[in-house]
This record gives sequence, C-alpha cells and structure tokens, in this order.
Amino acid sequence: MLPRFPASQPDYFETDFRIGKAFKLKEHEMLEISADMFNLTNRGNLFSDPDTNAIVPDQLTGRPQPGDTFGGTLPAYRKPTQISPGSLPFAAQFGARFSF
Repeated sequence: MLPRFPASQPDYFETDFRIGKAFKLKEHEMLEISADMFNLTNRGNLFSDPDTNAIVPDQLTGRPQPGDTFGGTLPAYRKPTQISPGSLPFAAQFGARFSF
C-alpha cells in the first residue's frame, strides 16, 4: 500500500559559483584574486529523515500521504522537516594569491 518509492526525497537544488582574475604585475610576478559563493540562491533543501519520519503502523487502512500522523504518537510520515545533510546556507570566501 506504500507508494512505489517511499524513501524518495524532495528535490535538491544548490548552485555554487566561482570567479577569479589574474593580474600580471612584473615579468615573473602575478596576483590572482578569487571569490567563491556557495548555495548562491540560499535555498534550504528540506528532507524527511527515514529513521524518524517514515514510521507507519503495522496495519494500514489506506495509502499514507506525506504529513499523515498515526495515533498522534508517531512523527508525521515523510514530512520534510530537516535541512538536508550537506546543504549549507549562503556562504562566500575570498582569496588572493601572489606568485613570484
């Protein structure tokens, strides 16, 4: 009675961006600057933890839907309530490299 892929998660979207520029200062000297941006759109990718959100009772009377609760004691079934592992808020880092 469960859907075909009960462990499938909501879609995941994250864009990282890097930009850099090198400047030649002298014949053998170079300055490189860069900027890295992570999770450019600042999207919080949610997922449902199957260890806590995929619990269903032994006897089902119908197909469970995401967010269903059973008897009030079990957590909501497959409700995306947590930020996905590896999904970070927007972050940026800047760098400079001097070569000679």
